[in-house]
Amino acid sequence: MPALPAATKPDTPVILGIPFDANSSWLRGAAGAPPIIRVSFRSDSSNSWTETGVDLSAEGAYCDAGDLKFTFHEPFAAIEARVGELLDKGMRVVSLGGDHSITLPILRAFGKRVPELTVIHFDAHPDLYDHLEGNRHSHACPFARVMEEGAAKRLVQVGIRTLNGHQREQVKKFGVEVLEMRHLPALDWKDRRGRHRGVQPRPGSHADHRHGGGQALEGSSGQDDWWINFPRPRFFRHV
Repeated sequence: MPALPAATKPDTPVILGIPFDANSSWLRGAAGAPPIIRVSFRSDSSNSWTETGVDLSAEGAYCDAGDLKFTFHEPFAAIEARVGELLDKGMRVVSLGGDHSITLPILRAFGKRVPELTVIHFDAHPDLYDHLEGNRHSHACPFARVMEEGAAKRLVQVGIRTLNGHQREQVKKFGVEVLEMRHLPALDWKDRRGRHRGVQPRPGSHADHRHGGGQALEGSSGQDDWWINFPRPRFFRHV
């Protein structure tokens, strides 16, 4: 993969491997993911073009900052510092590997540089436990810490399907906006028109794009097109 050059253009995507999984409550293995993902990325089973027409094999399309070396006693400090360095260079950070607890130091770095940060989180799990087995930095807790610290102003979670009573209390406490999997119109077989909360039927394309009201997600449920409109966030970036 392209190494990190001395000078890069603003907004250049940069890959950063984070080999850390010490906060996993069950199986380990995410720490070994970054090099495996890179091997898959170079696989001859697919080409280098994206759905939006970008050739990732083109010079300067992205670069690679390698895997983070944990030289600090506290890994979270090392993660936050390195992500911050890359952001200060105007780069778009894409992290590989690590259990979900690394979300906290990554968003700490973003939050210190982006006022009113909005996070859109796609997952089956909300990761909002106050603690898990006594560990407040467990992979099941990062968004509780993010919202407590104010690292993000707004959290929108899409696809959640495992909320228990405690997590629902956390959602209310932190003002998290949750679109549960059972309410996604593509899976709502009882109401194919997708009339639920902010979901409205809309004819048109199946591509993602912006509407006047903010970020919109589009898709298809049976024979009906649908769209979900979120108020426009101050900041939108894939993390």
